Amino acid sequence: MSITEVRSRFHALIDEVENPSLLQRFFEVMQTSAKSPNAGLWNTLSEHDQQEVIAAYEESMDEKNLVSDKAVMGKHKND
Repeated sequence: MSITEVRSRFHALIDEVENPSLLQRFFEVMQTSAKSPNAGLWNTLSEHDQQEVIAAYEESMDEKNLVSDKAVMGKHKND
C-alpha cells in the first residue's frame, strides 16, 4: 500500500469516527509516535505485523478482552 493510499484511508477512517474519546486516543498515539525516537520501529514491522498490532490495540478497548496484571504474573511466576 502506498503512503498516499495509507493517508487517504487513515483520513477516511478518522472522518467516520464519532467517538470523541477514540479520536483523542488516535491523536495521542499519532502525536507520540511522530515525536518518538523509536518511531522508525513501526516501519520495521511487516504490513501483516502492523495489522496485528492495530487489531490487538482495538481489541484492548473492550474490557472483556483484558487480563489483570495479577493473572499474568501468576501465570508466568514459575517460568
